Amino acid sequence: MVQLNQMFGEFKQIGLEILTKLKDDPERFAIVLFGRSYNSFAKEANLGIPQKFASRNIEIIPHDFLPVEAQESYKHMYWGLGQQILKSARFVRNHPQLFGAFITNFSCGPDSFILGYFRNIMGKKPSLTLELDSHSADAELIHESKPQLT
Repeated sequence: MVQLNQMFGEFKQIGLEILTKLKDDPERFAIVLFGRSYNSFAKEANLGIPQKFASRNIEIIPHDFLPVEAQESYKHMYWGLGQQILKSARFVRNHPQLFGAFITNFSCGPDSFILGYFRNIMGKKPSLTLELDSHSADAELIHESKPQLT
């Protein structure tokens, strides 16, 4: 348990360091990555989306790296991860240099609830929701077919 708490402390420290860099450069912004860890943070499931942001020199912060202890979750949100996500969403909504990107999977029951709350919290602040499934690929999804004239 000690090592787990130490790891979470390191997460928060990294988050604070990124927030300090943003404060020092008001022209920069960062994307806070939301979702379940096995969707959002695993490269096998997230289709390299965090790397795509990073390759454009955009900081990526996992939602659980934010200092959200003072934030409220949402009435009747009983799932621990849901509470964490919604607290982080409130933090992002109130921070002018942070924007959310939520990675979810098609037909994820818990996310169907959390996403509605997430969007309510974000209000008019721009955010991105990416719903992925097993058919997604890092390629063109539209194939143009032209008839052959002979």
